[in-house]
Amino acid sequence: MGIRAWLVVLVSVVSVGSGAQPAAAFGGKILIIGSSTTACAGQLSSPARCYVRLVEAAHGDDEFTVVGRSGTYIGYGTDPARNWTTTPIPRGHDRVIIQLGVNDWYVPVQPAQLRHDIDRLVGRVKATNPRARIAWVRTWMPAPTGDVGVRQGMWARHGRVTAAAMRAARATFLDMRTRPGPRRSTLAGDNGWHYNDRGHAELAAALNAWLNR
Repeated sequence: MGIRAWLVVLVSVVSVGSGAQPAAAFGGKILIIGSSTTACAGQLSSPARCYVRLVEAAHGDDEFTVVGRSGTYIGYGTDPARNWTTTPIPRGHDRVIIQLGVNDWYVPVQPAQLRHDIDRLVGRVKATNPRARIAWVRTWMPAPTGDVGVRQGMWARHGRVTAAAMRAARATFLDMRTRPGPRRSTLAGDNGWHYNDRGHAELAAALNAWLNR
């Protein structure tokens, strides 16, 4: 199971002259919020292989704020330490990336409630970052437990709900779609909840493509 004791990682970094892959000149402020993957959990060969570090390295002219909290949900539960609809949202950014939803699928949060929670969180993000472009990235589905058909069906419904919410918000939905499999998640017993170097690199590539638009 991917729900771990929560961890807070709050970083504000200005990267200069990284020598990483070319990126479009932007020079803006980028906020990334998310759960354990954004907190750099996974089977990484080094911290530099985390997707947020790769995105920072590819956009050396930009200023990043990263808030990663393991074991968190979009809006499920009453614990404010695990609920993003009560977490203060940093303000004043030009782009916002949200990496959430897998833990809500595990619960599972029902689709109507999921839409309510997404709308509430996106509304809070827009209130503090009114001119920001927003992208919501959904990572790969972990190996389903219990009734596999029910789990897969819920994943599909969650995807449709999230896509509809992003259309309504005029935001972008980046869905990694496929299950991670051994190429992206290699730790025995992890069941695809957390990612290795390849998985983080694929996430970074998808986000870099969006940032470069």
